[in-house]
Amino acid sequence: MGTVLLLGWVVLAIAGNIGTWGGDMAALWFAGHFLAAGQPDLVYAAPPAFFGGTAPEWEPLLHAEVPDNPHAEAFPYIYPPIWAGVMSPIARSLDAQQFLDLTTVLNVLLLAGCVLCAERIARPQTMSSNAFRIWCVAVLSMTLPTILALSFNQPSILIAFLTLGCFALLERHPHVAGVLLGLAAAIKLLPVVLCVLFLPRRRFGALASCLATAIALAVLSVSWLGWPLHRAFLDQLALASENMVWSYINPAPRIAVQDLLAHFDRAEALRFDQAWLAFGHPSAPVKAGAGIAALAGTLATALAWRARGAGGQTEMTLGLLALSIGIFLLGPLSWLHYMIVPMLIAPAILDRMAPRPGAAVLAAMICANALPLIAVLPLRPFTWLQCTFWTGLCALAVALLLRRDPPRERKPGE
Repeated sequence: MGTVLLLGWVVLAIAGNIGTWGGDMAALWFAGHFLAAGQPDLVYAAPPAFFGGTAPEWEPLLHAEVPDNPHAEAFPYIYPPIWAGVMSPIARSLDAQQFLDLTTVLNVLLLAGCVLCAERIARPQTMSSNAFRIWCVAVLSMTLPTILALSFNQPSILIAFLTLGCFALLERHPHVAGVLLGLAAAIKLLPVVLCVLFLPRRRFGALASCLATAIALAVLSVSWLGWPLHRAFLDQLALASENMVWSYINPAPRIAVQDLLAHFDRAEALRFDQAWLAFGHPSAPVKAGAGIAALAGTLATALAWRARGAGGQTEMTLGLLALSIGIFLLGPLSWLHYMIVPMLIAPAILDRMAPRPGAAVLAAMICANALPLIAVLPLRPFTWLQCTFWTGLCALAVALLLRRDPPRERKPGE
């Protein structure tokens, strides 16, 4: 039954998203196009405040590619130059919509693959394979992280697959696992933080493979495309970090805190363009506090797990759950599509909780991330709901990591 539902979701997701315009993935095509056209100075073009739509330099090409869709946008490219280099021959062969259709199909298949990887590391002993897959189909079809990720054709879906694939292979193939996480880090940077989870299990081969892969790709990128393009990449990261966007897709805790402080004249107020969209600049106390909290949270999770003992697969998954949520809560951006991994592996809490409370947490997760919420809740309460729920689940995962006398551990795939 679970497999049938998953296959049905794949068919419906492809049919429902094929032919649509995804502004996030479009950035990759535009970067490859301009690099192939001998215009590397346009690869990292962006609006003056980074957020807010298409770069003025990209607009003529955007209108040429999608003349019948005046609302189409191509968001700024913020990935390392090497991927623009990989994309340049593809951009010569496919127009933008053909490329987006191809990546739509790929993203749907990757999400189905995420389900299989998540099942290997997160299915509790009390849940059958069918029940776990039904849970995952509910997450994929009903919740904001995956719905928004598919609507924007988000490259983060690939990051989720590489992350889950890494931890699914970690026990049997640590070097392959490390390569997968290193590849994810070479695309998105933040996944490198997850290397800390290799240490309590003494998976030093995976750690070495991860770092070697990321470093090798960085060296290849610089030697292939030159330093000026990488300087532009770093400038792009700096521009993004100097600005903030507040919307339903980015319910960031540091934005909520800054908005609260602004009411007491302790921080810069954000400027609302629409009821659901605001822009601004991060205040120094918010930036410093988030950075310190992120570092402290990462170290506390790793040290607590180490003091508790390496444990088994469930503890590894709970560590991944806690740290993935921590990246969302305290990272530079809190895009909801970062929560694909935590939502798929959340049933792992049932290996450390009584069935009823655990089921209540999972039901609350679906409700707190259901699509109708953005039509019902204004932006402020929605943001505080997201911050509160995910902070609570992160704390619960850490508490379960520290729980004494856990039940018998299962092995991966059991």
